[in-house]
Amino acid sequence: MRGFRPGRLVLLFLATLIVNGCSDSSGPNGSLDAQMRYVNGISNTVGTVEIGLEGGPSSELAFKSESAYQTATPASRIAFASDQEGTLKTRDIFLSAGTHYTMVFVGHANIPLVSGIFLADDPGQPEEDRAFVRIVQGGLQAGDVDAYLLEQGDEVDGSPDVADLNWLDVTLYGEFASGEVSLVLTKVAEPDSIRFDSGPITLPSGSIRTLLLIDGAAGVDLTIDLIVLDDDA
Repeated sequence: MRGFRPGRLVLLFLATLIVNGCSDSSGPNGSLDAQMRYVNGISNTVGTVEIGLEGGPSSELAFKSESAYQTATPASRIAFASDQEGTLKTRDIFLSAGTHYTMVFVGHANIPLVSGIFLADDPGQPEEDRAFVRIVQGGLQAGDVDAYLLEQGDEVDGSPDVADLNWLDVTLYGEFASGEVSLVLTKVAEPDSIRFDSGPITLPSGSIRTLLLIDGAAGVDLTIDLIVLDDDA
């Protein structure tokens, strides 16, 4: 079942360097455009949050919601997140033609501590009865954790799929059997200290999923929440 090996993480700045290395005028699918999706994982905001690129496109998003993929001009761009009280965060990114991306903003608006996570969403297509899954640690309250992706009936055994997952860490996509799984977080090297259990997550055959950890809803202290993103473009 296990698709990740302990400690095999791709930090966001490394992933971004890989993305930035692509500078062809057309993408792998012959497209001259990029595709952008936005996700609001920011706790304690005032109303909805506008997330987008300076010059467009952008979307008004409630907490834990996501936009559809939107066409965007490939180039160096500035992504932003703003609520009714002003700009929460900006981030410089680079879009390549023919590539699907997700721009996630996470953190707490009232600390304030907000960060942007920029993801490329084109891992290829899994085989029948398999699924691609990656984990994004956007939960400030979670701290440093070990992550287990378990089939139903499996138990935490001290050999995590990802060891020492830190805030803002992003894993590579790992390949798993399709079916029902649970994401379980424990304290690092303490398998008996469970911090979070997602409950059942369905991975259909041939699916691509991002498991995005975030902080709980406004007004709830020390909680961890999860957004399951469908990366099938």
